[in-house]
Amino acid sequence: MTPEYEQYRIGQAEAWLEKVRKAVSYAARLEESAAAQYALADGLKAMDYSKVRVSTSATPDAIPNAVMNHMSMGESFQRIADDARARATEAAEAIAKLDDPTEATALHLYYVDALETWEHVCVRMHYTYDGMMKLRRRAVLHAYDVMPHAEREPMPPAF
Repeated sequence: MTPEYEQYRIGQAEAWLEKVRKAVSYAARLEESAAAQYALADGLKAMDYSKVRVSTSATPDAIPNAVMNHMSMGESFQRIADDARARATEAAEAIAKLDDPTEATALHLYYVDALETWEHVCVRMHYTYDGMMKLRRRAVLHAYDVMPHAEREPMPPAF
């Protein structure tokens, strides 16, 4: 394998893994947004007819419509979050296919579990930073072999 082809494979795998990492953090934010929308829908109250009111609503269905809108937004956020989680699950399954379990663990911790930095992965796995960077490079190179074909460039350049 030439150094250029090796660098190409690393670039392809890193691009895929970064998409996975972003999807994981995006899913977490979307799930929070969905929960907030559901809370807003639950917090809306019906009209209190025991009190005399002078003003009326422009539309008598304002509260039910608001509840439906919040529920609909919550469901949309949740669907998108579920898609992002499915992408992360697919990546976790692909990473688990790596031959070296240490490489798989490092990639899983950083990209799927979305630990903040590689230093956190070093602490978790009891590695030095330099040792982790060497392991990371090998792992990303090998991740190219297990990444979904749809994530690769359709026609790799000639090396």
